[in-house]
Amino acid sequence: SLSHPNLLDINDDILRHELKESKTVIEKITGQPVNHFCVPYGYYNNRIMNAVRECGYRTIVTEDFGFNKIVPNVSFQKIKRLKIRPKISMYLFKQLLCGNKIILFRNTLQYYLIKHAKNLMGFQRYRAIKKWWRT
Repeated sequence: SLSHPNLLDINDDILRHELKESKTVIEKITGQPVNHFCVPYGYYNNRIMNAVRECGYRTIVTEDFGFNKIVPNVSFQKIKRLKIRPKISMYLFKQLLCGNKIILFRNTLQYYLIKHAKNLMGFQRYRAIKKWWRT
């Protein structure tokens, strides 16, 4: 987005401005079409997904944990991802990519614990605690 706000906190007009302007700016700089949008902070809902689609993006990249299925001939798709921690070992990285069920379960559990913590605490409080924890 243009200024990287929490998209849940802004109204529809500002949301569309953020989506359209960021697309326009990047396309002018690169000379290439911008078809993919990554949600700032991972917070999104159906209103945001619809706005992203209406603004001409073909995918919305989320922080939802998981693998993606290739769906041919689809005009819009939500993309999940595998979160790779900065200090992950090469062994765990390979196990994650190969679909090791124990590693995937652990990462899935961690994803949902963090997601629910964000929802319970609220975005701003979660970020403040996360920042404090890292110092």
